[in-house]
Amino acid sequence: MAQDRTVSPPQPHPAVEIIRFLALVLLWTLALVVALVLPDLFLDPTTGVLDLG
Repeated sequence: MAQDRTVSPPQPHPAVEIIRFLALVLLWTLALVVALVLPDLFLDPTTGVLDLG
């Protein structure tokens, strides 16, 4: 029993979209955490100046 269907262009699987979105959110969160935490690791607590030494 053959059905007559028009072939739609292949669309990405919904799971792929979800994974892509989660990866983006994870990267954004990671970048935010790094931006907030990293300066605290390198700042001199007495002067507040960046101390990379």
